[in-house]
Amino acid sequence: MIFAQLRKVTETLSPGQLRELTIAAITLDPERDDVKRLAQISEAQKLALPTYHLLTGSSASVNKVLDDYGFMRKTDPETGEIDHNNLFIVIDRGGRVAYTFTLGEIQQAWLIEALHKLLAEPGARP
Repeated sequence: MIFAQLRKVTETLSPGQLRELTIAAITLDPERDDVKRLAQISEAQKLALPTYHLLTGSSASVNKVLDDYGFMRKTDPETGEIDHNNLFIVIDRGGRVAYTFTLGEIQQAWLIEALHKLLAEPGARP
């Protein structure tokens, strides 16, 4: 669902804007999501480079990043399913968190507006 919303958002951007945008999606399950699995997800979801990057790493490093950015998650011990919040964290060209959004139609409109504003700023690609 989150990737579908991201595709809708990126469809509003020009080719030039897309060249300036990097989307990083961090796994919530580093124990199972190795590079090969993330590549399969990327292909299935049509998340093409250089715009999209699906990231994994050691459990300790991934969980630290998720905690630092406020991703709440809980694993069901019986099923292994991860219940989590869906967040879009928009980072500006200076590497600072500029916006945080959840899923939803109004949030999608806000995300589009935020990306257009930030991509209009001068500077190097973040």
